[in-house]
Amino acid sequence: MRPPSELLDVISKLAELDPVIRKGAVIQLANQQKELADDELNTYVFERLISGCASARAAVRLGHTTAFGTLLQTDAGKLWDFDKVFAVADKKMDLDEKTVGTGHAIGHFLVLVAYAQAKKGLNEAEIEKMVEHSKKIREVAPSLAFSQISFLINLSGKVKESVFSKSVGPAVEMYLELINSSYTPENVYLALSLRKSHPNLVAKYAKFVKKDGSCSFSDEQYVKLLAALKRCEFSTLQAFLPLLMKAAVESNDFEKMYPKVLEPWALSSNETKVFDRILTIVKLFFENGGDTKTVIVVFTKEVLNRMENATRGKGQFRLMSKKVKHRIFMRNLQKKG
Repeated sequence: MRPPSELLDVISKLAELDPVIRKGAVIQLANQQKELADDELNTYVFERLISGCASARAAVRLGHTTAFGTLLQTDAGKLWDFDKVFAVADKKMDLDEKTVGTGHAIGHFLVLVAYAQAKKGLNEAEIEKMVEHSKKIREVAPSLAFSQISFLINLSGKVKESVFSKSVGPAVEMYLELINSSYTPENVYLALSLRKSHPNLVAKYAKFVKKDGSCSFSDEQYVKLLAALKRCEFSTLQAFLPLLMKAAVESNDFEKMYPKVLEPWALSSNETKVFDRILTIVKLFFENGGDTKTVIVVFTKEVLNRMENATRGKGQFRLMSKKVKHRIFMRNLQKKG
């Protein structure tokens, strides 16, 4: 059966650069439940959407992934269970195909995330399959390690404790074990993310986490945390740094962590990035309940010099710089007194 031209037009709009057009196409597709009740047409559309998740174009991936996840939640997606979805994914995006780089792995991961978000009331068997498939994707494309860990963290928050212990916990424990030998961004992020929801499990491997979920860092761990922070890419940093700052403020370790971890990281780049990083640290410090007296430790002589270089000639910074230097001077006087 040849798909109607109207349906093909809607699917083609999922690849548009304009997000408004893509969103409209998703809505149009979701409203075509009568047409999608036809088995042959239904299969065609879902196969097309799944294969589009591995496109080399970001707009295509986004449009097809959104449409796929949306349709899964409608009557048209009721018969698409894990096995059926990934039978198509395996056929359209062979993970053993080496010539496409990470393209097929990215496609599989997007399908996996969309499936997990769209399907409600997942049973234990499906969750186990999702966890195992996420591990397979990571093995094929190690660059997706942080994304895979984020997926496991999100999955951990959706399932009951009994299901977590059987289906998700073993994989989480496997990755937490690695933290003893390697403080990678994803391993530390995993520990910081689950320290309150699963404190006993995390504390068993991450020595900076106590059994009550709180944190306490040693000098040796600061060195490893700095190395992990420096390895973060931009997108990874957006998730990693807020959790690290939250742990530092909550544990009252900020004054120790700042000179050993946060400042060396902030200064390990050009002047413009130094300025941005310092302001981000201050912003996150206050967002997590830090007090105004403690934040002054951020503005060391080296930091002020680097920030001044980045904003030389800008009166706005000179005013801020004078105020900060005055606060530092008064703080030192109080200490001597």
